[in-house]
Amino acid sequence: MLERIRMPSGGMVVGLVPKPVLFDVPLGAERMELWFRNFLPAAAGGRSCEAWDSRFGENYWYDVAPRGPAHPVRYRGGAIPDLGMVNVLAAQLQTKRVPEGGEPLGESSAADVRTLLSLAVWVHNVEYEKNVWVDLHVFGRADELIHSETLPLQYRGPEGGNGDSFAMNWGIFRGTGSGSGTDVWLRPDACKIQYRVYYGVGHRLFSHGILHHAEVPEDAAAQ
Repeated sequence: MLERIRMPSGGMVVGLVPKPVLFDVPLGAERMELWFRNFLPAAAGGRSCEAWDSRFGENYWYDVAPRGPAHPVRYRGGAIPDLGMVNVLAAQLQTKRVPEGGEPLGESSAADVRTLLSLAVWVHNVEYEKNVWVDLHVFGRADELIHSETLPLQYRGPEGGNGDSFAMNWGIFRGTGSGSGTDVWLRPDACKIQYRVYYGVGHRLFSHGILHHAEVPEDAAAQ
């Protein structure tokens, strides 16, 4: 992008200089493709001119410097990115203190800290047999990978737009905790999670193409 240099007091353009441009690049992106537009507005009584620089059809490719944890959730090869086939409707992440086989308890109760993920996903209903799942990573304080898992979503019912709804509401990581007596176990705190959503139907695999990233509430804040 070029910035115009004008004469004092907003006079005529006397030159052009490069102008920095900021882009929002999704987390997990590895490469970026650019096109450049050349445009000349129409003068009085004339015609405008527009052309795109495609580098003779090769376009302009740039590597994106990695951000975040060193072991992100990788995109599955062969998955077709299509928001018209699969999309996330709602997501919620929380930590709770939960006893073995019981309901969440108060902070003073003997219990372990669990990270819970609630997720609702819409998929386009093209066939009866279908599968929806997430590839999930959990990271510690230093962005180290402490847990990795693939979790299925359960069918909930029909949804608008000729779709179906799938959901999960599960514990995805069990942290430090204590049981009865002196039974205590220590595990690292879950600090971040990443996940990708996939939809398998027929012989095709779809994804909405987004690497979801969320901060996990600290164990000390769990109720």
